[in-house]
Amino acid sequence: MKTTTLVVCCTIALGLLSCGSQKPSYTEAEKNQLEEMIDAKTFRLNPRWANPLATRTVNVLATSGLLQPGSTPNRIDIIGTTAYLEVTQDSVRAELPYYGERQFGSIYNSANAGIQFKGVPEDFKVEYNEKKGSYYFTFDIINDLGEGFNVNGTLFPNLKTTFYINSTERLTIGYTGTVADTPQTE
Repeated sequence: MKTTTLVVCCTIALGLLSCGSQKPSYTEAEKNQLEEMIDAKTFRLNPRWANPLATRTVNVLATSGLLQPGSTPNRIDIIGTTAYLEVTQDSVRAELPYYGERQFGSIYNSANAGIQFKGVPEDFKVEYNEKKGSYYFTFDIINDLGEGFNVNGTLFPNLKTTFYINSTERLTIGYTGTVADTPQTE
């Protein structure tokens, strides 16, 4: 009995020590680069994964074999697509693939079935979370077809990102990827 108690206590103690000794998963250069992009209000989000809600329709898509190998109904590999969300000073633009369901009747154009918008957003905010060491951003925008989007996400100091897009016409979808400098093109 004493041996079992000793083993359990040692396991708990080692577990607690290992939790406190984790090193940050980012370099100081990455953290500084993110701060510079935030200060300049110029950055590009390059998603690697689309994370739709795993609805019945998305599950049917997955079981049909149409998703890339390694993808699941709620985590779809989008490498090789032109997927981005750019912030440049006071404007934003995005071209993102969409997997999910439309909820309201609207003009459907197969040429731009993904999420696309470009313009000056409303209520654009970037706030620093000191406890987590990351930045939270949010904004609203309406595209040329009248579809409204609420975009919010987190920029991590290791130059990774997770963001979500809520639409007036579609189910919510999330994306995960990386943060980079925005190329100065237009």
